[in-house]
Amino acid sequence: MQPTKNLLAPKTLLLLALSYTLLISIAFLVPGRSMPSTELPIDKFVHVSIHAGLLFIWALYFFRKQKNTIATKTFSLVAIFCLLYGIIIEALQEAFVALRHSDVLDLVANAVGLLLGGIVFYKVIAYLKNQK
Repeated sequence: MQPTKNLLAPKTLLLLALSYTLLISIAFLVPGRSMPSTELPIDKFVHVSIHAGLLFIWALYFFRKQKNTIATKTFSLVAIFCLLYGIIIEALQEAFVALRHSDVLDLVANAVGLLLGGIVFYKVIAYLKNQK
């Protein structure tokens, strides 16, 4: 069980959260390529998935840092900062990144991702607490 404890240590989670944030920042800010159009909104699914993961990993970090608890205020601040992060990325894409444009539907997908990430986070935490 020791490897799992190390993986869930606050320092490890902070490194993971920072690395994930940096990785998705780079992915969102490199010049875009023409994407083939499909009937499926794959781009929106990517936004939902990425932002669900972003909220989940940052909330998990604060949960573990605060000794397996997270105040509603802390969780709300994490969610707000994740939402602001998505807005800033969209603005930077519009202003500075070739072949990328901001899209209101991307922001909606980001918000849906944050909602799903929050639901998954609280479900996982409830499950883990019941395992003890």
